[in-house]
Amino acid sequence: MIPTRRTALLLGCLVAGIASVQAANHELRGGFSVSYKNPAAPHLRLQSFDGREYDLSAMKGRVVVINFWATWCPPCIEEMPTIQNLWADTHDSGLEVLAVNVGESVDVIRAFLDDFEPKLEFPILLDPDGEAFQIWRVRGLPKTIVVNKHGNIIYEAEGGRDMNSEHIRGRLQILIDE
Repeated sequence: MIPTRRTALLLGCLVAGIASVQAANHELRGGFSVSYKNPAAPHLRLQSFDGREYDLSAMKGRVVVINFWATWCPPCIEEMPTIQNLWADTHDSGLEVLAVNVGESVDVIRAFLDDFEPKLEFPILLDPDGEAFQIWRVRGLPKTIVVNKHGNIIYEAEGGRDMNSEHIRGRLQILIDE
């Protein structure tokens, strides 16, 4: 039997949930892994929480940090303030941040965002059926992928990251300055 998209999403979220529980016992890490062979980034066109459409292909010329997350994921929640700091410090200098929520309803996301401090100002994109989750081959949450100005995947990270670490900020600044 071939699993449906919904079944695949649920299985992926189960794996992600296990990874999140395991990662919750650790502090946020401060590094990325180099992506093998720098493949072209897959298609990504999603609507944001506020109704705006975002298309990765239209962002060539900018460095893009894509973060797959969910409200039930403790490391996702823990890294959100560091993503906000990264976005606030760099969005005017050539860096985009796209936070892709996987499989949750607008009501769940709204309740989460209304109560979250600090307020998140970067785009929150919706992937309600998990299509982007599958296309990008996400296996656990949070998953962060860095796409360079040419549309290639340069760095990846699975698990919570401190986006304020010198290692991450340094690597992103090099990409921005290219």
